[in-house]
Amino acid sequence: MNKLLKTLINKRDGGGASSSSSSSPTTGSLEGTLSNNNTASQDILLTLTHLRKVFYEYQHPKIQWTQQEKNERLYSTLPMVIKVLSVLTNNEWEDRFPELHDYTLTLAKLLVYEIRMRADKEPNTRAASQAIIDYLEINEETNSLSGWSLLRSLKLLSTGPNIIMDKFAQASLPSTFVKCLYLFFDLPDIPITHSTSDAISPKEKRILLQQIFFQLLSRIAMSNSCVDELTRRDDLLLLFSAISSNCPERNKPWRMQASEMLVLIGKHSLQSAIQCIHSVRCISQCVDSLRRATCDLSLIEIAGVYETLINLIIESASLSSILVDDFRLAHCYVHVKDIILRLENEWINDESEKLFARFITLLSDFSYAGYNELKLSGRPETIIDIPNFAMPQPKKTGFIVRNTSAFTILQSIFQQSTHPFLVNIVFDAISSIILADNANYFICGENLSPITEVLYNKSNDVQLKIYDLLEFIVFQLKFIPHRELVNLSIMLKSHTCVQSHKNCVKYLIHILKFNNVLKDALRELGFIEVLISRLHQFATLLKESIQDPNDKGDNMDQEEKELGFMVMEALALLLSHNQKNAKIFREHGGARLAHNIIPYRLCRIAALTVVLHLVLCTGGEDDTGTLLGLIHTAKLEELEMKSVILKGFLYILRESHRTRTVFRKVGGFVYIVSLLISMEGCLAVPPKNPWITVSRHEILSIIRLILNTLTVAMRFEPGNARLFENEVCISNKA
Repeated sequence: MNKLLKTLINKRDGGGASSSSSSSPTTGSLEGTLSNNNTASQDILLTLTHLRKVFYEYQHPKIQWTQQEKNERLYSTLPMVIKVLSVLTNNEWEDRFPELHDYTLTLAKLLVYEIRMRADKEPNTRAASQAIIDYLEINEETNSLSGWSLLRSLKLLSTGPNIIMDKFAQASLPSTFVKCLYLFFDLPDIPITHSTSDAISPKEKRILLQQIFFQLLSRIAMSNSCVDELTRRDDLLLLFSAISSNCPERNKPWRMQASEMLVLIGKHSLQSAIQCIHSVRCISQCVDSLRRATCDLSLIEIAGVYETLINLIIESASLSSILVDDFRLAHCYVHVKDIILRLENEWINDESEKLFARFITLLSDFSYAGYNELKLSGRPETIIDIPNFAMPQPKKTGFIVRNTSAFTILQSIFQQSTHPFLVNIVFDAISSIILADNANYFICGENLSPITEVLYNKSNDVQLKIYDLLEFIVFQLKFIPHRELVNLSIMLKSHTCVQSHKNCVKYLIHILKFNNVLKDALRELGFIEVLISRLHQFATLLKESIQDPNDKGDNMDQEEKELGFMVMEALALLLSHNQKNAKIFREHGGARLAHNIIPYRLCRIAALTVVLHLVLCTGGEDDTGTLLGLIHTAKLEELEMKSVILKGFLYILRESHRTRTVFRKVGGFVYIVSLLISMEGCLAVPPKNPWITVSRHEILSIIRLILNTLTVAMRFEPGNARLFENEVCISNKA
């Protein structure tokens, strides 16, 4: 049998068998409850007595039997043991059948002998696999020598005490089953029959066998002694070879069972099995076969192999970090990313979506897998911190990142993927990891810059999700994500997508409202210059689109218009009570831009708000003078702009003593009184030019504003009051 396996493995390295298109449906479990336990108890006792008698005679024959006779004697006990053990509870087995352990060992050895004998007789793997399957499948004829009965008996025994599995291992049954599993990859087509009788079809026979065989393999995978036996015989490597080998479609259930076995081994086995997988380089050899040019697995099948490996590592990670390290050293992360991106390019149907959803969720779970907790590094080096920031400590909930490589590969997939479905599920996975525990962002290196680097070419829905996550970092973690903000600054400068810019500026507005320290952080990261550049583009668009300053801008692009207003709101927040920001804004021409767009009725209030924040900062003399000058450059009858500016002056004059002083120094009283004088005759009846088109209500409103402005400018300011009384009033009287 070992020779056949060696031939088979060599053949797989050179190329697998071609696929055919036969599928295997699923049926229910073969094993049901036999008779009811309340009846036929006497019959069970008699059967048990006879079973023990026959087995005793087998162990202590009075005459010399041939091997064939001994085997027939043992086969004759199978119906009895199935009948008895199906009725007795597991706790009663050893009490009622003291020879149970020896009997189990004998049956297991018999099955191993029968399988190996058939394998060794055949010239090739195909014939050997067929011979074994013919022996194991249910036989329509009543035949006590059937391997089916033997297999059923062992399956029933496997549900008993743990020592039963030790006997399986002692008989080398696990190793033999794994070799069979690999041989069955070469099984020929199932013959098609057209019988109309009630006989079981060949396809149904195969399904029944697979159910029993797979149940036994699962029990083996969960037994430490059985896995130890596989370890000693190096058959774990055979399982890894099986999952990475091609086989016809009809035989893929056998390969799927190999995958399930590996995952169960990782979940239930001991350190010795993990050490064996490591020392034999199982993971490395498995993925090397996937990368060979001769590998004839489809991309979906290769992804399935990686699913198995990752599940195995996740299950075993609580025992050791060895397999996690092996996966990384074999460069599997990069290969996984390449496979996913290649699959994305070969998008076929809804099945692909299910695969991606399952695989990305698995990678997300993989990020939590690890033997050791990752310790948080010291306090991050930052330019500016939000007050009361403290490094969060993990909550020990089980959702702490322990495998940063898996998290990094998710970000890399997000960067390079383009299909909306894949982009969405990958980002959702990344977001769920960051939100799972406040410490995860810092464990992952407080860096989501790979995401923000490509934010502009993702859909609007995804962009909004990204900004929600960035807001969580600021609002919940109280941390300024400097690297991510740098990428946003670059995006605002380098790309022209208006919607992306709107989303970005909206995010800036939100975080600026959270804490004043963000104003300094954004200044240090160059956002003032970037926003001035955006304001310049908006001003240019205004000049090109609007001929009449009183036009409402209906011809302008709505998206551009909204962006311009958002930029001005962000600038106003940046300038509010921040001298350094105001200085930089002036130095880079922002003040001049803001003044130039105040005449446009469309954005007058927004632009004026920016200028008023400048006036409130140190060095606002020029800005105050420019605003006063705008009042006089406007036409006499353009009262709307004058009213808006006067209302602005009322606001800033109430706010600050320094502003009232500046107002006096730049000749504010003279400007305002001159405005009042220029309106002489505005209330004449009948009205005269240019007041014919202006309503009396507007005229009275601006007169009230003028008087209020003069009054507020003198409030709590004796110097201003004296100036107004001695110079302004006297000069006007003269």
